[in-house]
Amino acid sequence: MLVAGCWVLPGEPVVHASCSMSPAKPGAGRPGCAKAPVLLDRFHSPRPRRREGPRFARGCFANACGWLLGAWGGFANTGHRRGRPKTDPQSYYRPRFRNPMNDTFKIPAYPVPAEIRRDWPRAEFGIDPIQGAVTEALGMRLASAFQPIYAPDGITVLGEEALLRASLRRKPLAPPSAFAAARASDLLVAFDRLCRTLHLINFAAYARPQRSLFLNVHPELLPAVDAHGVYFERILDSQGFRPHDVVLELLESDAVAADPQALQRAVGNFRARGYRIALDDFGHAHANFDRLWAVAPDYVKLDRQLLKLASSDATARRGYKQLATLLRDTGALVLAKGVETPAQRELALEAGVDGLQGYLLGEPGYRV
Repeated sequence: MLVAGCWVLPGEPVVHASCSMSPAKPGAGRPGCAKAPVLLDRFHSPRPRRREGPRFARGCFANACGWLLGAWGGFANTGHRRGRPKTDPQSYYRPRFRNPMNDTFKIPAYPVPAEIRRDWPRAEFGIDPIQGAVTEALGMRLASAFQPIYAPDGITVLGEEALLRASLRRKPLAPPSAFAAARASDLLVAFDRLCRTLHLINFAAYARPQRSLFLNVHPELLPAVDAHGVYFERILDSQGFRPHDVVLELLESDAVAADPQALQRAVGNFRARGYRIALDDFGHAHANFDRLWAVAPDYVKLDRQLLKLASSDATARRGYKQLATLLRDTGALVLAKGVETPAQRELALEAGVDGLQGYLLGEPGYRV
């Protein structure tokens, strides 16, 4: 019979060797075969290699379980997203509205005002499952976050401050940097209007009665408040808001400090249209009592550094209380910013403030 290309007589042992068609050599065994390194009986030939049953089954089962657990963990922790933890929604900036023909490109029930469409014909608007209504303009992704302002009881919410959340290439971008980019493109007025409109759209989605919306006004826009205010009123009306529902936060800058009359004219125009006014970060930089008495704001928000200093210094603690008393005597409601510890909350309450804002009471969050 023929075994591995070599003829073997019945009853002879089987030779496991590499065979060739070369001529036989003396002492090489059978014709046509090279030297045989192993001689085994044909009834005890080596068993062919195969996977061991129990070990192979356990390995397959472990791999399958690991894959399923990994897939479920990624699904549960990322909310249909990859690589971003659900506990840090601000780190997720993947666009969800690239296709303008997709139905998710438009904001249902909250259409973008025509004025914004004219200002930003190439801007994209959509709804993100984490951040709510978002937009992309100037290469940046823009979203709105809201931080509550509580009454002294810590339960009643007086209002919410809208905060800009910007990102560039999925990396967080500070709001001053975002406005600097708009200024460099000569689009500062339109960019400020776009941000405030985005805040209005998100706030209107979950608006609560008796809650005011606190909106920041860029200091460089105060001289152009005449045309800017009329334009913004039409946007307010399109979203179902009245000017009285909005509190405009004014922050004094170097430009305003150089021309104090600009701030007074801006405040007069805002009041004539029905807006309420708040001075932000009072006690820091250019804020002083001369402009406080000239503006006569409805709200005064004390700078967070004052509360931080008062919590560690007895003299500053007494000064903080006296400052809050003096501000209330002007007829303004005093709001304490930067309440981050229970001790700071107790200090602010002892000073007799009318509202509290800080991470201890509520962190900025998205309206979804």
